[in-house]
Amino acid sequence: METLSPKLIRRALEDDHSSIRQHGLRLAEPYLETNATIRAAVSHRLEDETPSVVIQAMLSLKRGEAPNAQELTRKTAESSPSKGVYAINEQLWEDSAGDAQLLEVLGSEGLKTYRKGKNFYDSLCFACHGPDGQGTPGPNGTSLAPPLLDSPRVVGSKAASINVVLHGLQGLVDGIDYGAPMISMASYSDQELANVLTYVRNAFGNRSPAILPADIAAARDLRSTPWTIEELEASIPAIAVPMERFAKRDQWTLTASHADELTGLAADDLLQEGYETKSTPYVGMWFQLELPNQSAIRKITLDARVDDEKIIGWPLAYDVQVSNDGIEWSAPVASGRGEAFTQIHMTEAIEAQFVKIVMTEKNSWKPWIIHNLEIYGEEG
Repeated sequence: METLSPKLIRRALEDDHSSIRQHGLRLAEPYLETNATIRAAVSHRLEDETPSVVIQAMLSLKRGEAPNAQELTRKTAESSPSKGVYAINEQLWEDSAGDAQLLEVLGSEGLKTYRKGKNFYDSLCFACHGPDGQGTPGPNGTSLAPPLLDSPRVVGSKAASINVVLHGLQGLVDGIDYGAPMISMASYSDQELANVLTYVRNAFGNRSPAILPADIAAARDLRSTPWTIEELEASIPAIAVPMERFAKRDQWTLTASHADELTGLAADDLLQEGYETKSTPYVGMWFQLELPNQSAIRKITLDARVDDEKIIGWPLAYDVQVSNDGIEWSAPVASGRGEAFTQIHMTEAIEAQFVKIVMTEKNSWKPWIIHNLEIYGEEG
């Protein structure tokens, strides 16, 4: 009816009813690029007490092409306690898309920590460990620091990485002399160290739970001198267990709650085919393997990818149980969020002959697919 006015929009944005405020935000979108007063009123709704209004303000600022929309919505997401607000911001901007799976795996607070840790790493740690975590090249074909991908001191046990950054590490590392010790970083705050450790535990191809500031605080007073590898392994025996790929895969016995002739395809190294549930997945569905001997297990990977372009189905969440007879099962020895390439790092080396992975949250109607299952540790 051509009676909409900026004055009416401003009234709607201040209404007591949240649905009216939301509708006012939608009506404001055509004005956002040129009307500074409306733009300020819409931006003020980023501080609204109702998360749905905040989310609409974020959407409207982008749709209306408001100047600084991306900066405004990101600041809102970083400070908001609402998981929904943070998740919506991840979907709004293309350069956030790469972290969408990390949001699922780490949660909103974990992803915030990860991103702050990346800034810390890029300003300090990269000098020795390299921008890709592989170590900055040094003289004589060596690197200035050990690689971080799958490092036993990075993934799995929190204690190892925390002890190294707090107290330092000297001497040979994995039999290599890197020329200089890892110095203590105890002068940085608990939050800063939690940030950077969460980042390195989830960057470069790693995946492990986030580190909390309380984890750092609990280890600050353990010692005042740098560790050696020998001392660290004696204190945390799990990291002394080898991280080798189990080779006797042709001797594995694979079973599943929905078993068929495809069950064995989960461990045949052929990524173009694999195990796939034929019925709609449900919570409690499981996949199990029996090893030929009891072994020390440190890592399990479940690959659902066909290639880098096509990703299909996996459990949103899982538990891992173990047994030595296939009858009596442990409480979960690991739990986590699934993804296309799921990495399950044990905080301790788990001695077992049977392993069962149980779906605790399904991914809508999508099937559970395992194109390749690997186990790492010390094979019995």
